[in-house]
Amino acid sequence: MVIQPGGASVGAALGDALSTAEIAIPPLSNGSNPKWVHVSTPGPASAGGGVWIFFGITGMGAATKVNGIGVCSWGPGIIINVAGHTHYRIIADAANTDYSLTPLAGIVAGG
Repeated sequence: MVIQPGGASVGAALGDALSTAEIAIPPLSNGSNPKWVHVSTPGPASAGGGVWIFFGITGMGAATKVNGIGVCSWGPGIIINVAGHTHYRIIADAANTDYSLTPLAGIVAGG
């Protein structure tokens, strides 16, 4: 599979078990909303760690470990279809867990 980044990645170090405020999904380089994003977490500075990410629109509730999509630390990350969504919230399993979210311009199967 060939993954084609389509815009600037965003990310941050997260606190322990605290949902972020809603964050706008970054646009593609042409200004359009992406259909797909790649989410990964290179791992926390401390032991433990994964993240749960929750997609929605303005006014969405907090991310929790129940309503979010889990992403394991040190793994390859996951590709998520975010069509129809404009924002996300994210929560970490351990303090200082980093994450990266990249809007994708395309995915070519078998590339």
